[in-house]
Amino acid sequence: MDVYDELLKLCGFEPGEAKDYKPTLKEGLGKLLVTEDDVRFAVTERLPKCWSVNLEGMRRVLGCWLREYIRLAIPTPDETRICHTFFPQLGMAYLHPIKLADPTVRVGLPDFLATFVGAAFFNVGWKYVEAAEREGAAIEQIGCSLNKIRYGLHILKIVPRVDASICFHSLCDDAALTDQLIHEWDGTNVYTPYRVRDIAFDGDPFDETNIEYFVASLEEGHRKAEEWLGIKIKPEHKTKAMELLVELSTRTYVPILEFMKVDPAPLNGNDLLHAFFPIAVPFDTGYDELFKAHDILQEELKEMVDQGKGVVPKGTPRVTWRITHPWGCPWIIPMCHELGLSADFGEAFLIGGMQFNKAAEIWEGATDVYRMTAGFLPMVSVLGTSLEYMFRCDEEHIQEYKIDGFISTGYRPCRTLEGHSLILARMIEERIGIPCITPDVDIYIDRGDFPKERMRTLLETFADIVKRSKAKKEKKE
Repeated sequence: MDVYDELLKLCGFEPGEAKDYKPTLKEGLGKLLVTEDDVRFAVTERLPKCWSVNLEGMRRVLGCWLREYIRLAIPTPDETRICHTFFPQLGMAYLHPIKLADPTVRVGLPDFLATFVGAAFFNVGWKYVEAAEREGAAIEQIGCSLNKIRYGLHILKIVPRVDASICFHSLCDDAALTDQLIHEWDGTNVYTPYRVRDIAFDGDPFDETNIEYFVASLEEGHRKAEEWLGIKIKPEHKTKAMELLVELSTRTYVPILEFMKVDPAPLNGNDLLHAFFPIAVPFDTGYDELFKAHDILQEELKEMVDQGKGVVPKGTPRVTWRITHPWGCPWIIPMCHELGLSADFGEAFLIGGMQFNKAAEIWEGATDVYRMTAGFLPMVSVLGTSLEYMFRCDEEHIQEYKIDGFISTGYRPCRTLEGHSLILARMIEERIGIPCITPDVDIYIDRGDFPKERMRTLLETFADIVKRSKAKKEKKE
C-alpha cells in the first residue's frame, strides 16, 4: 500500500471507491502543490497523531474535507462558473441557494479548505501564503494568513478568475483589501456585504438597526450573484437552504455537544473542529457522505461514553480554546494531552443554554435566509458582537462543560481577534477565577514561526497552573 492508498484509507474511503478515486486524488494534490513527501507526512505523522482516526466516523468526516479540497483543483466538466466566499458555517445557508438555483455553478470556500486540509493535513499552507507575499501581500498590508491563502490560490492559478465572489468584510479587516487585490490580479467580480462590527463593550449585538442593515447588504449580494452568474435564486431555494442548515445542525452539531459534556470527553479539539465545519463544506460533493459519516461517528461516540472511554483519562483537567486553536498547527492539541490536559473548544463550538435559546428564537423568527444569517452571526461569531456578550457565553460554557483553564489565542495580524483575546482573558480570570493564557500563534498555517519547543514551554507552565487550580478548587468543595 503506497502513501496515497494509506491517505484514502485514513480518510474513510472504501477499497473499491479508493481505487477509482486515486488517479483524481493524485492529480488534484499535484495541482495543489502537495508532494508525495507531504502525503507521507500526513499519513505517518499528522493524521494519526492529531485526529481520532481509530473512529470510522471521524475518518469519513476527514474524507468529506479531502473530496472538497480536491475539487478546488479539479472541478467536474459541467461546472462552468464559480462562486466563492469568505464565510464559514452559516455561509452554507447563504451560498447553498446559488447551488440550488444552478448545480453547474461551483460553490466553495477555498481559503478554509486550504487551511483545514492543505495546511492541517499536509502542512502546505505556507506555499500559498508565500505566493501571496511575493505578489504584494506584505505583513504591513495584509497580515492574516487566511487572506493571504485566498490571494495565493489565485496567484498560483489553483483558483482561476471567480465569476462571483461574495466576501464578508464583516468578518475581518483584511477581507475587503484582499478582495481588491484579487480583483486587480485577475478581474474576479467581488461584492462585499457589510454589517456593523464595532459594537460598544456592553452593547446589544442583536440591535435591530444593525440587523436590518446587514439584511439589506446580504440581499444585494444575492442580486449581484444572479447578475454575474446568470441565475435566478427563487424563494424555494432560500427556504430549502435554511431547512438544510437546521437539519445539518440538529443531526451533526447538537448531538456532539451532549457527548462533549461527559467526563472523559470522547473527542478532542481537532476532531470537534473538523466535525463541525463540514456543515459549510460539501457544496459541490454533496451532504450524503457527511450525514453518513456523522451517523457512524455518533454511534461510536455513544459506545465510548457508555463504556466510560475518552481521549484522555477521566478527571483530566479540561481547557478550552477561544478563537479556535491553530487550524494549521493541529499538533498543539496532542501536546496538551501529553501534558495532562484535555483540550477542546468554546466560541460557538461548545455552546450553552443561552445560545441554544437564542438560536431557537432566531430560527422561529426568521422570515428569510438573510434575517437568519444576520441574526446568527452575532451569536456565534467573535466578530461583530460585544465583549460583554462574549463573556456571558464563555461563562456559561465554562460552567456547563466544567472547564478548568482558558486559552484565548492571541493572533496579532488581526485587530479584532488580538484585542478581544487579551481583554476577554482578563475578564475571565478576574470574574470567574480560572487560569488563562493568550499564546501568540498563527491560527492558519505552521511556517515554523512558532516553534514547538516554545509552545511546549508555555503549555507546560500553563498545565501546571491549571492542575494546581483544579486541585485547590476540589479541596474547597
